[in-house]
Amino acid sequence: NDDDEAADDSHDSQAGDNDDDEDDDDGSSYRKWKTVILFYSFLSDEKRKDASTTAHNLKTLLADLLQREEITLATFKILVTIVDGCAAQYRCGSVLYQLCNLAKAFNIVIERIVNAPGHGKCIVDSQNGGDKTLLDIFFNCLVRNPEEIGEGIKHVLAHTHVDGEGEVSLAEICYNILNDPDRTRGCQSNKNRSKWRKIFERRYFKRGVDEAPGNGAKWLAKKSDFRKETKNSVHFTYYYRIDPQLLRHTGKMVFACRRVPCFCKGCLERLELPVDQRYVGPCNTCEYWEIFEKPNGTGYNDYNVVELIQNTKEFDEEDFADGNEFTLDTIGFVMSLQAKKGQIGAYVVDDENYDYYLVEFDSDPYQAERTETITLDGESFDVREGEWICKGRWLDRLPNTTKWWYKTPQKCIVRLQVVIHPDLKLMPLSDSNQVHNSAGVQVRQMAMENETFKIRDADHEYLLEEAINRNVLDMEYDDEFESESLSGEEDESAHPDDIDEDESEEEDEGSEVE
Repeated sequence: NDDDEAADDSHDSQAGDNDDDEDDDDGSSYRKWKTVILFYSFLSDEKRKDASTTAHNLKTLLADLLQREEITLATFKILVTIVDGCAAQYRCGSVLYQLCNLAKAFNIVIERIVNAPGHGKCIVDSQNGGDKTLLDIFFNCLVRNPEEIGEGIKHVLAHTHVDGEGEVSLAEICYNILNDPDRTRGCQSNKNRSKWRKIFERRYFKRGVDEAPGNGAKWLAKKSDFRKETKNSVHFTYYYRIDPQLLRHTGKMVFACRRVPCFCKGCLERLELPVDQRYVGPCNTCEYWEIFEKPNGTGYNDYNVVELIQNTKEFDEEDFADGNEFTLDTIGFVMSLQAKKGQIGAYVVDDENYDYYLVEFDSDPYQAERTETITLDGESFDVREGEWICKGRWLDRLPNTTKWWYKTPQKCIVRLQVVIHPDLKLMPLSDSNQVHNSAGVQVRQMAMENETFKIRDADHEYLLEEAINRNVLDMEYDDEFESESLSGEEDESAHPDDIDEDESEEEDEGSEVE
């Protein structure tokens, strides 16, 4: 086993502690944040290093930071990754597809900066070198007779198989050596060394064989989406930006890219524009526009917005399904951090009469202990071992309405991987918030007899859009489905719940006169 490390990542996170405010040259004050460097390393017995293993490692890294509450979803908005030019791991269509899924699941912007060819060594390489030197020391002292080893002493067996225990996992051996608590946080006895050390903590994870989904479902960057220029393709761009707002706006798996990254004032201000203007047109506010400007008014460093499409020659449907399951598990984990007892959430369903269900959570999220079918109040719910679930009670929609819901006593189990909003703020029935007259007298009476709420128009539209996007994970992605599900909708008459408030008031006044 030449190298058990499947991937190595270091992460710079901004801690909550900060120094005093300092004055800038122009008199304005700014806050100087404390930067904490954490070193992450992933060990595995398999040799794979591809888009799926890299995505799995990145998800594990983010999940660890969130579970430790070192970052929160409320404030975590952007992830910047600086990588080398390895296409299979960091800059091909399949990698960008995985980043799109992670960006949607965590609702964050992911920026990928690729180092230029022939880059030097960085802090990650130095730490890997130290780890490998330590492992060499242990592996050079092989133990042939385990019974001669004292209790609690770390050792490496000379055998790859142990009678009665099967094959020895070299990744697990390396993990146990490297994850020693005495070395993960460095020297603690010397105060000066502890105070000035560069890396705050080393964190190691073991990834099982085939734990990451297969990489047989290949994706390509659509060539026609790149501007017609010399050497303008995914392999000649060194900056990629995965924006969840852009993904929702287009309804497709797309990314924005430029030849080189630039974070000058003009380029940063451009990223604050509405999403439909953010990546369109020449980047003429860039500090280096004079260098990139072309005679026709465009620039060599303008954005390309590129769609990801299936590689029909290499597309394994089984691996595609495994990848979707991985993405849904990631979504389930993210929702488990946000769903709380007493909140009202929405989730997608396979029901022709409903676009989504609403539920009031009766418990905090927890992971299923085993694969089973749970029966509550006559309803059966299938759960899978390890997935995040939550107990709840359904809300049902009032007849003849689209946005009015009332609470029911029906208990249910919600799989958090299908939740599209974990904390909806509904408007209760009141004198100023009444069910529309056209719903009928019986429906209005029913609303008053139950605990009834109306969902806000913006939330309703968001849930409809997100339900379509989420269903893509459960279906085969192809051009036919894309054209049917993501294209324009058919015109239909407006439901009374969808009429503007001013129009609704005029209509009510007219009905009273009659």
